[in-house]
Amino acid sequence: MIDLHTHSSFSDGSFTPEQLIHEAAFQRLSAVALTDHDSIEGLDRFLAAGRDSAVRAVPGVEISADCAQGTMHILGYLIDHHEPGLRDSLATIRAGRVARNNEILKHINDMGMPLTMTEVAAYAGEDNIGRLHFAQAMVSRFIIPSRRVGNASTTWRWRANWTCWLPAARISTAPPCPK
Repeated sequence: MIDLHTHSSFSDGSFTPEQLIHEAAFQRLSAVALTDHDSIEGLDRFLAAGRDSAVRAVPGVEISADCAQGTMHILGYLIDHHEPGLRDSLATIRAGRVARNNEILKHINDMGMPLTMTEVAAYAGEDNIGRLHFAQAMVSRFIIPSRRVGNASTTWRWRANWTCWLPAARISTAPPCPK
């Protein structure tokens, strides 16, 4: 059995890249791909851990993209994570995420909910902060209730009722070919 879509602490996963390899071996997987959201920062550690394991470590990435029909996540496998163009594109997405996160925090604070970026970052593992980490920090501070932290962003209804939901930074895909 294989798993070609996992996330580490460099994204919104719970395990470090090394722990992912260990868990894959424990689950008796023959291969596992690390496909963090818009990040390849954990791949060197992941691949190093895979060299000492019976589990085949597959380098990958999940890239957020805008397309004509809306948004999509593009999964890339067996990528060259040292390729400068890929690194530059992902750096642009991450810079957009940092700007978005600062805006989200401003909205949260403007609504009278005291929260700091330090508190949010404490949940981000390897400093790749996303909406889930805001939700985790808010649940921890009892700002919002939730029995399941993973559903906290839904619980407090980012999109429908709160001005602090902001879209993620993405790359743009090429326009579709004419028929």
